[in-house]
Amino acid sequence: MKSTQLFRHLPICLSLLVFTGSILPLSTWAKTAPRLEFPTWLNNLKRDAVAENISAALLDKVFADLQRAPKIPASNSNRRVGKENLSDYINRILTLDRINDIRQEYDQNQALKNTAIAFGVAPRLLLAMSAINSDFGKNKTNYPVITTLTAWAYFKPKSPQHRRELLAALQLLNSKQVTLEQLLGNRQGQLGNTLILPSQYAQVAIDQNGNGKIDIWNEAEDQWAAMAKLVILNGWNESQIWGRAVIVPKDADKTQFGINQLWDIGHWQELGVVMLDGSELIYSDYFGAIFTPEGSDGPAFLIYDNYYSLLRIRRSHSYSLATVILSDLIVTPIIEEAYPISFTEKSIEFTEQPIQ
Repeated sequence: MKSTQLFRHLPICLSLLVFTGSILPLSTWAKTAPRLEFPTWLNNLKRDAVAENISAALLDKVFADLQRAPKIPASNSNRRVGKENLSDYINRILTLDRINDIRQEYDQNQALKNTAIAFGVAPRLLLAMSAINSDFGKNKTNYPVITTLTAWAYFKPKSPQHRRELLAALQLLNSKQVTLEQLLGNRQGQLGNTLILPSQYAQVAIDQNGNGKIDIWNEAEDQWAAMAKLVILNGWNESQIWGRAVIVPKDADKTQFGINQLWDIGHWQELGVVMLDGSELIYSDYFGAIFTPEGSDGPAFLIYDNYYSLLRIRRSHSYSLATVILSDLIVTPIIEEAYPISFTEKSIEFTEQPIQ
């Protein structure tokens, strides 16, 4: 029987379709009114911000040096995010050396474990997110968030997310939750090494170490706490698994695959889906979808609600799958048969994930 839980995930499914151009090609959206001159656009933005009770004096100060439109920051990688297939992406970032380093970090980081346990989230999940977000902070996120989001909002007007996040960042300044000097992020305008969005800051940022200030940029425990609250906010349930790699019959009805096709485990058993070792799927009351990110002949995953929780955070399958696979490998032996992925000795390389 098909699950009514499908409707909970429709916003994710539809937003992914819109972003990738599966509903309308980008060329269709481009045939609209010409872009406003930057001073006019900025005045309109300030008008909207004042309507949301943001101080006009603050706006004048924040935008004082922006006489012309800032440029969107260039990527620090010559790889275009989203152009690699899953296996190449995983192979590039989940290397044997990196996995071993992360395991050592996991064994030694008691602050991480204490914080994660306090929020009911597995420490290995937060560690995996941190590793992929910023390689444990080695890749600094030092772009001024206001300038960065202004560039994105101006040059990508048909992507309203950036404008919303810009207004949210201005609200943080207006309420004195952060300072302009403190408000640094990556080239997409996400904050600090946790890469949370400005609109999420008020919901997830807390003074976890009790030193009297909130600092998700420099205080490790505040960072872990923000990440833990973020995954919970998006529906993560530690009592459930994210999913598993599976084998699907070559003659299976592929029209039943896809992230918006949720069925109970019994249905997938009847369809002939099995574990990677050929054994029968472990029965549970979960509803899941068969996801084949490289097409029907590539790796297949049976994904559950927790996977969708990560997808809400980043809207990136490469990010979500890399995170859960790395989280598993932190506490389990590296057995390549457990995942349809190969591992190499190359060093990890950081790839920023876009706001979508």
